[in-house]
Amino acid sequence: MRTLFVMLAASTLTACAQFGPAPATPYWDTHFGANARLALAQQAPRNPGQLRSVGLAGSQQTQHGRALLEAIERGRTAKPPVLPVPARTDPRVLVRYDALHNWRKARAKTRGVESDVIVAREALWEIAISNPNAEADLEAVTEMGPWRRAAYASELLGVVQRANAMPQ
Repeated sequence: MRTLFVMLAASTLTACAQFGPAPATPYWDTHFGANARLALAQQAPRNPGQLRSVGLAGSQQTQHGRALLEAIERGRTAKPPVLPVPARTDPRVLVRYDALHNWRKARAKTRGVESDVIVAREALWEIAISNPNAEADLEAVTEMGPWRRAAYASELLGVVQRANAMPQ
């Protein structure tokens, strides 16, 4: 399927070279319906007869049939792509985030508001990652404005300090 996608993308570039800039909708979306694309992926036809059963119009078969069959064959014989290994988050960051998250839930419950009213989740991640030691360090947290910094800085720093003291 990856090879089919690449081939369809290449045909878009060819069409752009022949007919000018691409429209907002990609070439294969306007020339191969969703059902045809799905059928190509599921049935993976091997010959023109099987390609006809996918539901491509005669002009599509004439114009793209050989290239589609070749792309499907390349995809059939290609090695599966190697997926990148996601970076692992430092366990200490996760401990700090969990502590900050629990603090935020408790603080929200005390105030009777939703937890994102206290501090945004993104700000919690920034704090957990940056591991601040002083109120001035919290100024670098982009998802936390001056009011929240002033209101919660000492509590946030205390949560981070306690989380850092926890055994790993």
